[in-house]
Amino acid sequence: MENVTVSDSRGLFIDGCKASLSYGVNDVVITDRDGYLVTSLNGDSFDDATAGVFVSLSDHMKFDDCFVYPDNCLAFCPNTCLRTVTYSVEQYGTENIKLMVT
Repeated sequence: MENVTVSDSRGLFIDGCKASLSYGVNDVVITDRDGYLVTSLNGDSFDDATAGVFVSLSDHMKFDDCFVYPDNCLAFCPNTCLRTVTYSVEQYGTENIKLMVT
C-alpha cells in the first residue's frame, strides 16, 4: 500500500482479532510501504511518516520496538521489512540433520 490515508473516527480499522477468531488466520502481515497508513491512524504529520509492517501480536511475529494496538490484535513495527524465504533441502539421508535459520 502506498499513499493511503485514513479519515475515520472509529480509529484503527484493521482487525487482526477477527482474522484470528473468525477465519483462523494467526500470522497477519500488512506492509505500510510509505508509512502513511500508520501516520494517518495516529494523527501525526505525514512529514514524520515511517514505513513498517503491521503484524499479529504473537511473540514470533513482533519485535521489541513495535507499537501494540491490543484492541485490534496487531502491532506496528517501524522500519521493518519482512521477506518470505523458501528453502529446499535434500530429502534423503537427512534424518539427523536440523536446518537452523537465524
